[in-house]
Amino acid sequence: MSIALTCDCGARYEVEDLFAGQEVSCPECKHRTRAPLVKDPPRRTSLLALYSLVVAVVGAFTLVGSAAAALIALIALVRINTASVRLVGTGYAIAALVVSVVGAAATLGILYHPKASRLVGWQSRGVAAAQIDTSGPPEVGSKDDACLLTRPPGWGTLLPDRGRDPSIDYLQINRDIILGSPQGDAYIDIKRDTFADIPLENYREQVSQELKVPPPLLDEEDDNSGNRNAPERFFLRAQLELPNAPDGYEGMEWVVDLRRGGRGWRWLLRAYRKIGDDDKARPVYVIRAYAPLRRFPKIEPEMRKSLESVRFPK
Repeated sequence: MSIALTCDCGARYEVEDLFAGQEVSCPECKHRTRAPLVKDPPRRTSLLALYSLVVAVVGAFTLVGSAAAALIALIALVRINTASVRLVGTGYAIAALVVSVVGAAATLGILYHPKASRLVGWQSRGVAAAQIDTSGPPEVGSKDDACLLTRPPGWGTLLPDRGRDPSIDYLQINRDIILGSPQGDAYIDIKRDTFADIPLENYREQVSQELKVPPPLLDEEDDNSGNRNAPERFFLRAQLELPNAPDGYEGMEWVVDLRRGGRGWRWLLRAYRKIGDDDKARPVYVIRAYAPLRRFPKIEPEMRKSLESVRFPK
């Protein structure tokens, strides 16, 4: 950087800023003039450095966010050191690097730690809690209130405007009510079937077909054979008549394994109908309790207790 000077003789010339505050000779008349002191140029904070710190904080505990913050911070440091205009913000960029490295290390530690599933489960419970409504009476039932059951502790009604499990959400259409567990991976639903005109012991095919329905196509060019969400396996594990059905009603139970998009589910299917001679005049109440195979053994007693609470007050 140079300093512009004007001599009393009218000559104009420049000297290096190294001579600031010193007397220099005019190249024309040799008159000595003191060069003024140079003021420091204004400093400007690097916006990249600030942005890198924001990304590091927002994206903490995510590998993508940490990597993006570290890259932005490195670019900011390079620009601060090479910019012609004096930039500041090195501290912000270094802080972003530290946060991103610590966040990435913590994320990897959580993912590979033996107890990582506990943290994932805690996060899942928080998401599930926002999808269910636990208010209201402990008993829920069909739309006509003819079939009632007691909710398991902590369970709630799935809110219609919240997301459900994408692997089975289409199988939950047109149910009278759907209950969800606090963990968000177990459900109980009820449906009143008014068009059942077959004996209850032959009703298995009806409830099975509801689970075999292919999912919606991913796009117009897809077919069911190429849809990754199509059922991969349907297996009937058990079928039995319920000896302890509510008074005046007959009941059947089926246990079904259904594999969906690489994920296995187990279903407890129960059907109840009022005892009588005219099958067509008596609706069937279908209750389904289901959960992923890995979780089913743990939650089965809780779901069965709810199923055993079924009653028909009308």
